[in-house]
Parts: sequence; C-alpha cells; structure tokens
Amino acid sequence: MFRRDVAILLGVLLVLLLLFLVLVRPYGSGDREDVAPGDLLAPDLAPEDAHRVAIAGPAGSVALVRGGSGWTIEGDQVRHANPERVAEALRLLGRTTRTELVSVVPGKHAVFEVDEAGTRVTVTGGGATLADVVIGKRGPDFLSAYVRAADEDEVYLSPGGLASALPVRADQWRDRGLISFEPGTATRFTIAGEEGRVVLASGGEGVWMMEEPRAGAANAKAVERALFSLARLTASGFADDLTPAECGLDPEAGAIPAATVTVELSSGETRSLWIGDREEKSYCVRRPDRATVYRLPASLVERFLVAPGDLLPELAADGR
Repeated sequence: MFRRDVAILLGVLLVLLLLFLVLVRPYGSGDREDVAPGDLLAPDLAPEDAHRVAIAGPAGSVALVRGGSGWTIEGDQVRHANPERVAEALRLLGRTTRTELVSVVPGKHAVFEVDEAGTRVTVTGGGATLADVVIGKRGPDFLSAYVRAADEDEVYLSPGGLASALPVRADQWRDRGLISFEPGTATRFTIAGEEGRVVLASGGEGVWMMEEPRAGAANAKAVERALFSLARLTASGFADDLTPAECGLDPEAGAIPAATVTVELSSGETRSLWIGDREEKSYCVRRPDRATVYRLPASLVERFLVAPGDLLPELAADGR
C-alpha cells in the first residue's frame, strides 16, 4: 500500500515537472535583445535583412524568396507565401540560443537527427549567409527540437515551435489570404453579379443605405452579416490546374468574372474579390492583384454574394 502511494506521488510530481518544463521553460530562448550575440545560434540573422530562405530535408525541399510582391515560393509559377508564417519562422530562428548544450560529439549527430536526417535551413540576404542551421528531432517535451549550426559540432536543445515552423512542403507555406479588414471600418460595399449591381453606403452607428439599384434604407443586419463573412476571408484551396481565363477570371483576356465584391474602408483602401465559375460545391475566385486562382466553398461565397432583394429592409408584421 505504501509503495503504491509513493508511486502515485512520484507520478504526480513527474507530471507537474513536465508541465513546468513545457509552460515555464526555464531553459528558455528569451527575446533576442535579452540574449548576448554570442549566445545566439544565428547572431547575424535579422528578419528584415533576409531575402531567401532555403529549407531542405529527407521529405523534400522548398525555397522562399522576398521580392516586390512580398514573399513567394521559388519556382516556375508565382505562388505567394504566407508573410506571417515566414516572419514567425525567421523570428524563432533568430532567437534560437546556445543556452542548453546537449552534445559536443560529432558521432552523436545521428542520435539527435542533426545530420542528413535533419532539416537544413539556410537564410541569405545582402550577399551574405545570415543563418545556416540543422534542425533535428523533437525534444523530450515534443515542442522543443535539437539544433546545431551547420558548420559546428555542438548540439543544443531549442525550446519553442522551431521544429514545426519550418516545413519542407511548399503547400504548407502558401498564402491563403483573400481579404482582411475590420468590419467596422467599412464605409461602402458593392456587389456586382448576375442579379444586378448593389451599392451600399454606411450611415454610421449601424445604419446602411442602399444607393443602387434603388435609393433608401438597407437591411443593416444582412449587410453586416455579409461583411463579417468577408472580413477574414481565406481560401480553402487552390486551382493550380486551371488558368484565370479558364475560370472566367481574366478580364484582360475577355473572361469577365461572374461577380465582383468590393469593400471601401475608412482609411481610403479597398478590398476586392472576383468570383468565377462554380464547380460542384466550390467557386473559383481571384484577388485582382494576383494571378493565383483560389477555391472557396459555395456555402461561404453565398454568405456575402447577396441578392439585391435580400438587402432590403425587413417588412413589418403588417406587411408595410
């Protein structure tokens, strides 16, 4: 009985210790400015200086390149990378420290998978190599990872999400963002489609007025529901096998979109989306500033592609 109680107590203490290591992370990696340059694995890496990130591992390889249109995935076809994901990966890589040394023996690289079995990340910019790191297997808490500088023997345990922040598959880097804005900043909302053109203007304090196809009050709740569906719009997939023209999304080639939604913001900026052909349960859509053809579920498109009649004020109970 006594031994069982002791075993239970030890088990509880072990669980608490693991939780402490995961949540508190006493061997932490601190912010870059709180760490001496000599304690950083990539002291020359400043995210704003990075222009190319090459990632290679046994499962594949990918390269991200910064250009005039932001981060793209290197290749014959222009594929935009998620800028937030790239920024986070560079931030984690730049703050990786030499705090927790676990090995100095080259023969143990295979044990920690910081050899050919690991993922090598090389960051360059301004004609210089800013980081060259090998990321190995995950640490004991499954969040940390074993890492080393590619030209050094020392292996360190790096906390944080570095292990999952730098995948080798290109599709995991792709930017699915279509439209992003705060619904409360919308001042004008235009829907042009097969059922006609609707122009709505904000009257402030939750009031929306219809300017086209007829002047008068609009159903504010219906307008706000449509705007809410648009505000954080991300694609469900990509139609890389189709050209914009094949989807009816290339006005310059005479392939006019079936519908267009445009939101004007209080900042003076606009957000637009072209809607093309429907394929079973999804639509092909395109941002006017990109040639990429995305896919969106039909049920989601129909939340913001609202017919003019659905935006009229609701009738009172007596029909007036």
